[in-house]
Formats: sequence, C-alpha cells, structure tokens
Amino acid sequence: MATLEKIRKNGPLVAVVIGTALLLFILGDIFRSGSSLFQGSQTAIAEVAGNSIDARDYFNKIQEVENIYKSQGRLDAQGSDMVRTEVWNDMISSVILKAEMHALGLSIENNGYEGISPAEVTDMVNGKNIDPMIRNVFTNQQTGVFNPADVNNFIRQNSKSTNPQAYQQWLQIEKELLKKRINDKYFNLITKGLYITAFEAKQTVKEANTRASIQYIGKSINTIPDSSITVSESELKEYYNNHQYLFEQNVSRDVAYVSFPIVPSVEDSANAKDEINEISIEFRSTTETWEYTRMNSDISINKQFLTSDKIGTPLDTILFNAETGTIYGPYFDNGYWKISKLVEIKEVYDSLKASHILIAKNQQTGDIEQAKIAIDSIKNLIETGTDFKTIATAISQDPGSAANGGDLGWFSEGTMVPAFNEACLNGDINELQVVETDYGVHLIKVTERKHNIRKVQIATVARVLDATEKTRSTIYQQASKFAIESNTWNKFNENIATNNYKKLIARNILPSATRFVNIENAHNLIKGIYVTDKDDIVLNASENNNPVYEEGENYIVAYVTETREKGFATMNSVKFQIENEVKKQKKADLIAIEFEQTKATSLESLGNSLNINVKAANDITYSAFQIPGIGIEPKLSAAVYSTSAQTLSKVIKGNTGVYMFSITNKAEAATDMFGNELSRLNRDLQSRAAYQIYPALEKKANIQDYRYKF
Repeated sequence: MATLEKIRKNGPLVAVVIGTALLLFILGDIFRSGSSLFQGSQTAIAEVAGNSIDARDYFNKIQEVENIYKSQGRLDAQGSDMVRTEVWNDMISSVILKAEMHALGLSIENNGYEGISPAEVTDMVNGKNIDPMIRNVFTNQQTGVFNPADVNNFIRQNSKSTNPQAYQQWLQIEKELLKKRINDKYFNLITKGLYITAFEAKQTVKEANTRASIQYIGKSINTIPDSSITVSESELKEYYNNHQYLFEQNVSRDVAYVSFPIVPSVEDSANAKDEINEISIEFRSTTETWEYTRMNSDISINKQFLTSDKIGTPLDTILFNAETGTIYGPYFDNGYWKISKLVEIKEVYDSLKASHILIAKNQQTGDIEQAKIAIDSIKNLIETGTDFKTIATAISQDPGSAANGGDLGWFSEGTMVPAFNEACLNGDINELQVVETDYGVHLIKVTERKHNIRKVQIATVARVLDATEKTRSTIYQQASKFAIESNTWNKFNENIATNNYKKLIARNILPSATRFVNIENAHNLIKGIYVTDKDDIVLNASENNNPVYEEGENYIVAYVTETREKGFATMNSVKFQIENEVKKQKKADLIAIEFEQTKATSLESLGNSLNINVKAANDITYSAFQIPGIGIEPKLSAAVYSTSAQTLSKVIKGNTGVYMFSITNKAEAATDMFGNELSRLNRDLQSRAAYQIYPALEKKANIQDYRYKF
C-alpha cells in the first residue's frame, strides 16, 4: 500500500521517467534494427546531387546484367567486376543527366517517352532516320541487308506472353536507344553552343609561328642546398592557402599491414608425397588409366596428343621418347605432387587445311535443331553438285571464313575446338562431315594435311599441396598473437621490427574496390578499412571485431595510416610537398637578388659578375612544349614572346632556374591566313567538350560513394 501511495503522489514524475525509458528503448531498437524511419540513409549506396541511390536497386541491376552475361556463357571474376562498374556508372550518370535535362526542358514526357516524342521513336526504329543501333542489331547476317520490316516482325512476334526472353531483350534495346538519343540531344545542345572566335584563331597562329632566338644566362636553383633554406610554419600555411586548388582529392585510404601467407608446412609436404606414393602403386597397375585419373586427380584430365614442346619439362625429355606404359614420378610441379604415365603414341598431321560452313545455334534459346536441319539441307545441295564456296560465301555465319568461300587456311592441329579438330584429323580428304560445337553446326571439308609428326598422350594424377587445418591453425595463432600484442600503432611497428616481419603498404584504396593488392574478393577487409580511423587497427565487425582477416590464402593484420575525404587534402598531409615548393621559391628569390645586385646592363656584364657563360637558344615559339637546351620553362617562354628585340629582359624566376635574356632575332607570324586554323580549333573544341562535359557534371554533383558499406 505504501508503494502504491508513493506512485500516486509522484504520478507525473513516474510518467516522465517511464515515457523517457520507453522512448530510449524504441529509439535504440530503431537504430539497431534499421527501422523504416531511417531506412533511406541506411540503404543508400550513393548520394548524387542531393539524390540517393538505393543499394537494393544497385544490386538488383547488377543481378539483371549478370544474368544476361551468364546466358551468353561469358562471366568470370573480371567480368563481374566490369558489370559492377558498368552498373555504377550507368546509375550515377542517369541521376546526374536527369537533373540537367529537367533544367533544360528535355525531361518532358510524351506518352511515356521522356524527352522524346512517339513520332521520333518511330523514325528511329523503322522510319527514315534509322538509329545505327537498330540497324546493327537487325541487319541480316547472311545478306548484310537491313529491312525495317524485320524490326516490326520481331516486335509483333515476340510479345511478353509469347517469348518473354526476346521481349526483355527488346525492352533493353529500346531503353538503350532512348537513353542514347536523349543524351545526344543534351550533349549537342552544349557542344553546338561552343565556338572559337576569329581573334582566338589569329592569336593561336601567332603563338605557334612567331619564332625567336635569344641569348641568355641561367642559374639552376639546385646550386643552393636545401639545408641552407629555412621555412616557417606561416610560410607553409600561406602557400597552402594560395594553392589549395592543387591539392584536391577524392575519397581513399592507405593502410600498412602484415600478411601471414597460408602455406603448407614441411610436414604437409611429406604427407602429400606419401599419399601420391600410395596412389602411384595403384596407378602403375590399373588398366583403366583415364578412369583412375579422373577419380583421383585434383586437376582436369587432358587427353590431347601433344608434341614435346607442349608437354613441358621434365616430361619432354623423360616420357616423350619412352615406350607406352612408362611412368614417371612422383615429382613436384607448380604446387602439386604428380605422377604421369605415357598412355599412347601417334603419328599425326601437324598442319591442316579445311573449309567449313557454320550455321549458328539460336542465340536466344540455345536451340541447335534448326541449325542441324539447315546443315543437312546444305550438305545434300553440295553432294548433288552445288559449289561449296558459293554456298559458304552466301550462307555461312562465320564471317571470317565466309568471305573466302569457307576456307580457313592452314592451321595447327589442336588449334580448333576438340570436335572440329578430330574431324580435321580423322576425316578423309574432301569428305563432307557434320560436326556440332558450342558455336553451332559445321559442315567441314578437309582439303589438305601435311607434316606427319610424333605426338603423345599422357595421363597425370596430381594432388595439390595445400596447408592442412593444423597448419592453418598454427599460422592463424601466429597472426592472432601479433594482432593482440599490436593493439596500438607504435606497438604494431615495434612488433614488426622485433619479429622481423615485412611491413607492406597499400595506398589509395577506393571505396569501390573489390580487391586488396593482388587479393580478389577482399570485400570484408575493405569494408573494415573504411569504418576505421587513422592510426587504428582494422577490425572485422562480421567476426566479433577480430583484427585478423582471412583474405585469399593470407591472414592479414592491418592499420589505417591515412584517410582522405572528398575535397582538399589537409596541410599536414601535403606538408612535405609544400615545403619543397616553398624552398624552391626562396632559392629562386635569392638567385634573383644576386642577379639584380650586379646592376648589369648587358648579359656579358652579368655573366662576368656571376662567372656564368652566356648561352644561346634558337627557334623558340610560345606554343612549344619546351625551350631548346633549357627544358620546360613556361614563364620564360611567355617572357620571350612578349619582349621586344634587342631588349634586356627582367629577371625571370622559372621552374628549375633563374634567367635573364635578350632577343637577338624575332620573326613575327602573319595572321591573315587563319581560316584553316579556325576550323581546326573549332573541331578540337567540339571534341574536347564531348569528353569534358560529363566529368564536369560529376564534379558538380558531389558524388558520395558508399559501396564499401555493402
């Protein structure tokens, strides 16, 4: 009862306390779970011109594009990286250009087509102004002729319900077509508004063709040692503030790390050798060599007949000239313990000549039946007297050989895919053979064979020498011990020296990176690097903040040594560079004072006072990259261009030295014939603008890249 009475008396206070507790609980849950209240910022993979790109849209698009590549059988690790880059660039450019087009009035929708009228779409697809993309996709591969009716037939026959795969391909073509056209409109609006004036053309002619010869005295700034120059903090700061534009940077990170390679131990090697020794006993006695190899080898079997130069050492000297059944091994080769057996010897033709007609399989469905029917019909035609070359030229879908009547010329045995190769080796001369490959169906006619040479077939059982779990555990413990003892930047460096480890450096790691140095798929490590402060150890949040990362066949312990954000580098991060520049300027100032104190009225008197020889430089033009005998000195070039003949120049403080000169000869260029130069400059401007517009828009968009978070 007493407790209840207290609650009644303090009701308002209790309500506030409970309400605050509940609010904190709810907010905590929101922050932990990523509630929809803050979902937008948590799922943004990029910020572009104030707009977010959702990570889910990004990854869905990647999946969509990868599926297209996979359906064509061409997607490896490098291809996957290419797809990610392609999707990223496409999504970023779409956001950037959409805002720009809206500002110009190009984003007005016309029945679903943004910035393009339906009539214009029709004209691009099957009107008078066919887009090159449509022309390329729908040109008949056999005749080389484009027929607009083929486009209409394709659209009519491949609807969403009748052929969804072909329908999706058409939607992709249409999307790219419209995007290209609206982009062309935008870029044309800009480039057509740029031009070079007659005055600029005349000035360019003058700068390129006015030539001068000079006599000069120069003194290198390197004659003054760096140790004699002192630079104050205020001088560094002043230079930095006046030249900050030179230090613009993008987001990146530097790390120092120690790598513990996961390599087999001596014990692992001994055990692997014992295992291959046991296998060799069975391998020697088996009569099913290829089946045994397939069941017991860690590498794919290769039944190809090879020449001695193709089987490699040491088999070229040990097995190539041996008898069938000879065994060599065990031996160690490229990370594997191996045992090899000479299975068969053949005298085969090394040089082959053949012609073929190819009918490709259906690229959309992979179906080959129609190609087989077509090849059977073609074979019947040739067997009844129709000329092989004539049909190959008109029908074959291998453009490289079709132009030559199907003739492939001479090629080495083993050059073609296996089925094609076997037909060329074993078929009779001029026999018509039908062969199926991944490309489609071929009608092959072997026309010549020569150079009968010895080739051998070798079966190899290989066992990879890999680190066992015991070895991996030992190496991990070593890396973990180092990481625990190196919990500060100073200790990290001390322990590297104590243990005689090698400190490795990785610089300029971008947020878009998927690999670390030469390690592919190092996503977790890069993600960890980007959530780590400078001079802190990188922790793996997905493994309870473990400082040891397993990446590839390495355990890695890393520290972030530099963090760069988009904008301008801090003065401290570029201090060494600034100090060098300030010292150069101060040395040039000292030499300039030395020149001026002589009060010389001629180069000869200046040279005598400074004990420096007078030199000559001829054929100097303002637009030239460098001055003969001197090098790249733009300030000196400008002074020569603007100084009158027979005049002693002022002191010029250049990049690498200090100079005074007088012009001995100057031939002014005529500028009345500037028409060709005006045309050239306008072409250059148009071309330059075409590839400079988008980078300028990217810079303006202030892109924030958050790919490392995902």
